[in-house]
Amino acid sequence: MQINLKFIVVEGAREAFGETEFAFELEGKSAGDLIRELMGKYGAKSERVFLANGHYEINLQIIVNWRKYVLPERMGEFALHDGDHVIFTHLVEGG
Repeated sequence: MQINLKFIVVEGAREAFGETEFAFELEGKSAGDLIRELMGKYGAKSERVFLANGHYEINLQIIVNWRKYVLPERMGEFALHDGDHVIFTHLVEGG
């Protein structure tokens, strides 16, 4: 299925993927599958986008279709569908 990706102010994304907005053909079904497949295809540079000390970068938010937040602990069960837009961005602090 085709997933539309957008990385908003994510350090290393342009270096890892060559651009910050692109379509990706996902073989799996979940947000966790998406990240695994991206790291498998794009290698070490993409791992630095998603991982910190070997674990998922908890401050990296996943937003699907601009309205659904995917919790890191639910990535493996959060189903994606053909044509979904997946946005990656960092948590913003302030007030």
